[in-house]
Amino acid sequence: MTIMPITMKGSSVCIPNQFTDSLRGSIDDAVKENFTKSLDYFVVYRNFIYTTAYDAWIFDGTEQKDTVGFKMLQSYPYSTPQFVEGDYIHFDYLHENKLSTFLLLSLDTSTMLEVIGKMKPCTNELRFYGDDGILYRIPVVVDNRIRSSDESDSDAIRLIKGAMTVYCQLNSQSNLIVKNMRFLLGRVGNWTAWKVAASGVNNYMNRYYDDINSARVLELTLEASEINLDTDDLVNGVAHKVPHTPDPNPGHSVDPVYSILITPDTSIILQGQTKTFTCALQQNGTTIAGSCVITDLTTIIPVANYVFTILGTNSFSIKNNQQYITAPLSYVTIRCTYGAYYSELKVLLKGYF
Repeated sequence: MTIMPITMKGSSVCIPNQFTDSLRGSIDDAVKENFTKSLDYFVVYRNFIYTTAYDAWIFDGTEQKDTVGFKMLQSYPYSTPQFVEGDYIHFDYLHENKLSTFLLLSLDTSTMLEVIGKMKPCTNELRFYGDDGILYRIPVVVDNRIRSSDESDSDAIRLIKGAMTVYCQLNSQSNLIVKNMRFLLGRVGNWTAWKVAASGVNNYMNRYYDDINSARVLELTLEASEINLDTDDLVNGVAHKVPHTPDPNPGHSVDPVYSILITPDTSIILQGQTKTFTCALQQNGTTIAGSCVITDLTTIIPVANYVFTILGTNSFSIKNNQQYITAPLSYVTIRCTYGAYYSELKVLLKGYF
């Protein structure tokens, strides 16, 4: 009996009717046995959880019109799908012993022998402060394109004009993004301001039409905006760093507003690193003398994973002994208190990169 060849990557596995169930099992076993021998084989991770690895093929590349190329991911034939659209995929794309992050934009799970999807690299992040005071950093795919020469448009390259589209995972953090929110993209000394267009939040690409909460990919339309020198953090690239509350009685004296500033402004400590922080009491934005009470409020992370040390009246340090990545994410939480006022620092214990 002649066994017809099996073609993966983009064409279905063709099994003639005369093949038995046992032969189907033999084909499945053969694919599994030889999966890691492919030149396209990579070890990948999902959603910033680096304690669980997955086997996958990553192949093909740039579409003609894309400035930043896409890649195809084909999963090892697990008994159940291990990936879903909207997943962040991490692997050593550049072969520099450092993980790159891609966003899985689509996934075909119609056959378990060939679970395959399209993903694009995350080349930027959207940084913003939530109402809880936490700095959120959302990795995004920026949809910049190069026009092909056969298009009628005389422009060879689409430049940044007035709008662009970005994609990210739809989760509890990105769900905080609403219309008219501003973001800074670029680098220190050369930031560009963008804001979410009035109808620019597309969070309804549902996996099931009758389940409005099943969407996993968020599409945002951003339009050009302006940098606000009074409120934007031009060092760390965060819009609305200083919340602005209008004076209800212009020209009249107001009560002093106190706040506590914790520096440096960071949300990640890599494994083996120690970072030192200071608390500063501020009155109407100006630092004044005052002693803060510093408290460790961490509840979930084991104490063996980090070392918290109070160094002085207004300073402390955190050492990351061992990464702690869970879903949902858990943070080392430190509170600095002055009277009725307090501020909290939340840091994630990551791995070596």
